[in-house]
Amino acid sequence: MNTIAIVRRYRLGRVPQGYLRQLVILSQAYGLEAFLCAAEDFDFVASTVKGTFFEDGKWVIKTVPIPRVIDNLMVTKKTAPFLAKLSKQAFLMNHRIGAKQTIYPLLKNDPVFKPYYLPTETITDSQQIKSFLDEYSGVIVKPGNGAQAVGIVKMTQQQETITVQTDEETQTVTASGLEAFLSDYTHNNYVVQPYIETTTPDGMPFHVRMLVRKNEVGDFELVKNYVEIGILNHVVSNMHQGGGLIWLPTLLKGLFGSRGPKIEAELTRMSTTLPQAFQRHYQDWISALGIDIAIDKQGHLWVMEVNAGPGHEYVKLEDAELRVKAYYYLVSQTSAADRFSNASRYRVAHDVQRYL
Repeated sequence: MNTIAIVRRYRLGRVPQGYLRQLVILSQAYGLEAFLCAAEDFDFVASTVKGTFFEDGKWVIKTVPIPRVIDNLMVTKKTAPFLAKLSKQAFLMNHRIGAKQTIYPLLKNDPVFKPYYLPTETITDSQQIKSFLDEYSGVIVKPGNGAQAVGIVKMTQQQETITVQTDEETQTVTASGLEAFLSDYTHNNYVVQPYIETTTPDGMPFHVRMLVRKNEVGDFELVKNYVEIGILNHVVSNMHQGGGLIWLPTLLKGLFGSRGPKIEAELTRMSTTLPQAFQRHYQDWISALGIDIAIDKQGHLWVMEVNAGPGHEYVKLEDAELRVKAYYYLVSQTSAADRFSNASRYRVAHDVQRYL
């Protein structure tokens, strides 16, 4: 039986439940033996790993040779040395794709993304933000390596003042006082984008999360398009910031009426074309992508962000099934593993810059 190691950063403290349990059991239906382990379970001298297996209805611990394919759930700078060593003996499914400052230039220059590209610049001085405010009236400033919508600021320009809004507070500054306020955002760690007004009729911010994952033939497939809705008067829509969830057709029908199906069809097309285009910029295999999309009042679609470690909290079973199908593809198609081989070294964020 072909084996897959699902590697967590830390050892399990209890019997596997939920998503991890689903991955292991679903794998068996595809003739695969998936098991759970952590970084500390690997013995690189002996080329073995100690893992938790599900056999005959029970969880057992065994030591086996390091499998050819590894689903490394942890992909951080801290784990890069371990993954560098592991990549010399196995094919890693998951990789860092770089911070926002690295990704946005790819999107800007890609003809597939171009119709949906939201103008984005890495902030090096306050004049950039002022120029964006002059052109768009409203902007979003966010950390280049942020996650879960933390640290995002919305700025809107009136005649004499600028309103600055975070999820915690709203304040007004004058044009002359803006320089001092912006000093914290001009050190290359932030990006600026136009603010796209994507709100429900009752003022709730929202965006579409497009979750795609590679399948049993190595192609990207849509797991689900769903809508994250934020809290009234908050800057962003994000479930980690206390928001809610609504299915896409419901939202589109309410906002755009008879135009809703056409917009949904375009999103479905994008779920095929955008991931394929994105993969072409990277030599490493990309297992899954979460693409955040804004829909403006005219129904135009804008790509706000692309993430390689998307959450799956609300579509766990659908996501797990596609993930296991990718396991099947990788272990049965040696040529795929060779084509995307990362055996020479593990690429961390800055390496992708040479593909710009």
